[in-house]
Amino acid sequence: MAHRIEHSRDYPVPADELLRAVTAPEYQVLRETSQGAIKASVRELSRTDARLVYEVDITNYARGMTGVDKSKTERAVATYTWDLEAGRGDWTYKTVHGDRVKIWGTLRVLEAGAGSRLTSEINLEVKIPLMGRRIEKMIAAGINEGRPTFDKTLQDFVSRGAS
Repeated sequence: MAHRIEHSRDYPVPADELLRAVTAPEYQVLRETSQGAIKASVRELSRTDARLVYEVDITNYARGMTGVDKSKTERAVATYTWDLEAGRGDWTYKTVHGDRVKIWGTLRVLEAGAGSRLTSEINLEVKIPLMGRRIEKMIAAGINEGRPTFDKTLQDFVSRGAS
């Protein structure tokens, strides 16, 4: 069974402005590097008025059971598929560990009073005998530890009007 993390935060901007911000390539790169990525780049795969699909190519230091190993790097690719009319983005995060480690989720941008709300759902499933649940808990702890940085990065990006 997958481990699930949910989070919501309100922003003092209209939902369409928040949606433009969270789908902006500049924000994607800023978000990844603020979370410790060595580098990140965005490649748009397709776009219509109703749908946007892009990949974020991310290079991080290698992580293992003992923590971060700065002598090695690993590549990950996050693929986002947005229903722009519904303000919903589904994503997957592929690592060097292939199908043994699955990370996926959904982002939703909703109207909330005078502003908007971003809700996120993250799912983790590690298929490694005897260690999977422990690794899931470690990944979840890292995600929760990085949440304040994620929130501040988006708040600062939105406050600058960079969308």
